[in-house]
Amino acid sequence: MEEKDQFHAIAVSSDVVLKSVPDLPQLPPRTYTHVDVPETSLTNIAVPHPSEEEQYQHFLQEKAALRAHYEPFLQELYTKKVAPGFVQELVDFDYRKETAEDRADFANVLGYRGNWEAVKLPHYVGPAGRWNAYYYTTLTVQEIRKDRRYLLRFEAVDYVATIYLNGRMVKEHEGFFAPFYIDVTDYLHEGDNTLVVQVHDDYVTQGSIVNGLTNVGPKIYAATSFGYNDPYDGWHHCPPGAGIVGKVTFEERPLYRIEDIYVRPDIDKGEVYVRTEIINGTNTSEKEKVFSLGLTLEGRNFKETVFTDKKQKLERLEIDENWIESTFSIPNFRLWTQNEPYLYELTVDLYDENGNLVDTAHQHIGMRQFSMDENSKPYKGAFYLNHERIILRGANEMGHFPRAVMEHHDEHIIDDILTAKVAHLNFYRLTQRPVFEKIYTYFDMMGMLMQGDFPFFGSITYRCLPEAYKQVVEMERLTRSHPCVVVETLCNEFFDAQETGRKQYSINRYQAEDFFEAAQKIIHLENPDRVLKLNEGDYAPLPNTWGVSDFHCYTLWYIAHAMDAGRMNKGYLPGVNAEWYTSCGEYGVDGLDSYEIMKKYAPKDWLPKNINDEWYPNVIAKGQCFNLLPGFVMEQEHILDWIRVSRAYQKDAIKQYVHMLRRRTDRIESTAVHLLIDAWPMGWTKALVDVDRIPKPAYYAFQEANIPFRVSLRRDRYSLYAGEAAKVEVYLLNDCPMVKKGKLVATVYQNDKAVASFGKDVMADPCNETYVGDVNWKSEEGELVIKAQLISDDPHDEVTYDEVNYAIAPALKPTPTRPRILGDAAKPLEVLFSGETNSKVVFTDDKYYFNHRQEIETMVKEGKRVVLFFENPIHVFDDDVPLWKHPNPGNNMASNYLHINPESPLCEGIGLEEFKNLYNKDRDYQDISAWYKYFWKDSTPILYMPINQEMPDKNHLGKKEVVALKRFGKGELILSTLSNIAGFVGENPVFDRLIQNLATKGLI
Repeated sequence: MEEKDQFHAIAVSSDVVLKSVPDLPQLPPRTYTHVDVPETSLTNIAVPHPSEEEQYQHFLQEKAALRAHYEPFLQELYTKKVAPGFVQELVDFDYRKETAEDRADFANVLGYRGNWEAVKLPHYVGPAGRWNAYYYTTLTVQEIRKDRRYLLRFEAVDYVATIYLNGRMVKEHEGFFAPFYIDVTDYLHEGDNTLVVQVHDDYVTQGSIVNGLTNVGPKIYAATSFGYNDPYDGWHHCPPGAGIVGKVTFEERPLYRIEDIYVRPDIDKGEVYVRTEIINGTNTSEKEKVFSLGLTLEGRNFKETVFTDKKQKLERLEIDENWIESTFSIPNFRLWTQNEPYLYELTVDLYDENGNLVDTAHQHIGMRQFSMDENSKPYKGAFYLNHERIILRGANEMGHFPRAVMEHHDEHIIDDILTAKVAHLNFYRLTQRPVFEKIYTYFDMMGMLMQGDFPFFGSITYRCLPEAYKQVVEMERLTRSHPCVVVETLCNEFFDAQETGRKQYSINRYQAEDFFEAAQKIIHLENPDRVLKLNEGDYAPLPNTWGVSDFHCYTLWYIAHAMDAGRMNKGYLPGVNAEWYTSCGEYGVDGLDSYEIMKKYAPKDWLPKNINDEWYPNVIAKGQCFNLLPGFVMEQEHILDWIRVSRAYQKDAIKQYVHMLRRRTDRIESTAVHLLIDAWPMGWTKALVDVDRIPKPAYYAFQEANIPFRVSLRRDRYSLYAGEAAKVEVYLLNDCPMVKKGKLVATVYQNDKAVASFGKDVMADPCNETYVGDVNWKSEEGELVIKAQLISDDPHDEVTYDEVNYAIAPALKPTPTRPRILGDAAKPLEVLFSGETNSKVVFTDDKYYFNHRQEIETMVKEGKRVVLFFENPIHVFDDDVPLWKHPNPGNNMASNYLHINPESPLCEGIGLEEFKNLYNKDRDYQDISAWYKYFWKDSTPILYMPINQEMPDKNHLGKKEVVALKRFGKGELILSTLSNIAGFVGENPVFDRLIQNLATKGLI
């Protein structure tokens, strides 16, 4: 059974599944008074086009320079103190899945019966779904001291962990990311102790697809886990499984111990608030004993002692938890910034009444402030870092950081942070889940910001709400003391229960607002300073929802997702709350891994036996290139060609995404590509960098597009007729918090010859896009290229370039004969024809056909060619012609690029990849070629869209026709669902050529 592509299905259905929530209107483009950039002296612009190898070497050099810069900030220069007692890491366990015998008699497990295998922690396996497994080990204790407590501490277990010590259940914990501990003193004995951990996996709240069926369960988990080394089930998207994924330690601790230190810096006052959690493990309140704290503050990654052993007398310590508050000042403190992430180290000592050290603990501090101004103008929700406006440019992360921790590759954590910084990024979105403590600490040390996500995706089930509130607390306690974590979200791509058929067990969009409000209050109890973005990728935004909104946009992969690309390029944005800033938390497009990566890691059945054998990417488990890439480029037949065209398209699309989003920085203050680095080989090929940390070509385009101060060219037309004016809008993109100035020049090249230059001194607004003006040039037949160069007045800034190319066709020449036109839809096409009417060719539309069916069918039978433009289901002769509209549950998308049938005379003069990017003069932007497609049995395709239905074999997609021909009697009927023909005609040489061919070529 072929597994459903749930992410494509989400994209396809996202426009239609939430009709119980009123649609918000799309945001219009920013308006400008158009002016021409003045002409200047002719300037040749040499846009650099380095080879991929040259780019890679430069990437390594830039990364090495950044590594040298951040190396001092990775130091630990403070005085380290070791707490009394010991910590023993437990690594070796025996493991097996649950059997029917275990369910009948649990003594099988406790008695170590059955077939066990030796494993080392961390350990994580699949499949997704509902199952149990067991970990077994022997814990040898030499001595149990009466003045100590003994703990088992788990860094993370996915999903429900039930702990048995010496046959006694001592703890149950639910959740895959939060640390937890058990005081096992009362269940321990000297000698050998048996420790059994039962791990229970379950169906996730979004729904786990098992054997082709979606099962919704109570597991709070989004769409990204740790993954496991199984190319068929464990690589793609780091799918859910279960296991002990973090460290397990056995600890001897004092009766009174420091369990947690929460720090809350205030850079305005130069103070730090501290809340120290002290555990009294004696089972009695200590009314007589007098304790005190001693606080020492030093530089962590720089040499400085602020104060030592500052004493604070304590009240009596109650049983279990006690929270001790402290506040201290740091004169002339060093600010934590992204470029200079200075950290302090706080040492907290606990003393008894005699001044003896009882326990000690450390917590680092970054003196920084991240805030969201709820009253900012012109839109609410402006982000500030240390009182300075900031635009967040980032990337989604889906497993490579946790995998680095689990495989003990700290160098990968450092390397992956540097890879983001080389690309001019300032944050990672740790997508859809909290992560290990070590990852946050490295981000702190290297000045990389982070957005953390709570692991809800799509829907929130009623039964998991109590557990969700508990895990919200666990998430915040894990992240609150880390300066890197600046934003958190509570759900990814929420879908309304009523419209997704989940009403019987999931909350609806309005109830989700109540959950968000309650969770926000809980988080602010734990950390009053936390900035929240409630719903990441909101497919059902409400008009009065509090906070910065977020949308996801895959319009260059899932066609017209969020909105069609031409409309977005024009400057429109999806419907969001108009009063607040917004963000785009996901955008991206696939590009296959290199042949070298495939040879190194892929199973043999994923590769051709010989390099020139036929090969198709459908062999890659759960990959999307086979199904979706042909929506943008030609299908290929060999592995190297598939790799080449997919990576080339990914490179072009990523550049287009970044420029479109940055040209709306007036509204969008945060963006994150999906993804930057792959966690597994061919795991999620939207990644711009493969699992071996080798960038794809798209990474370099992404890096260049993200240069903080750069030039950007925007146009709506991609082809012209000779004599028409090419119009290009010139923008400055400035992510910096200060005004930027520079020298702009744009040069027009006609058939490789520089013919004119335009330019001026420019000034860019801070954290915004700035419109400079238009470059207009009357074209000549051939090729027209406009190149732009921006040289900043700041010598530290890079010189940036942009360029656009036009194909210039000969001036439009009407045909010497014209078809007979019946009905209104085809009347705009008359401009393509002249002379006498050819009675053998008829253009008509579905409205006319429905009223004159017999007349039209008779014309065909008697030998005429009838071209029928339609956008409604139709029955012609004895054929029912099913019509697919964008979007629908059949995973049918709209079409921008249409494939031609090169064997048809009706495609004469049309290139194989030419029918795309059509300009609609009525809307003044590049528009969708066809919103509708159809399947017409036994017809001959002329224009079509490949799609994974009616596939002739497993290696070739089926065809959904947009223009197709079929013979009836002596004549021919051509059906066309080309959209926007009134706006396309006369503006697009390839469209006009096709229409003229339909009237003149291959006539019987």
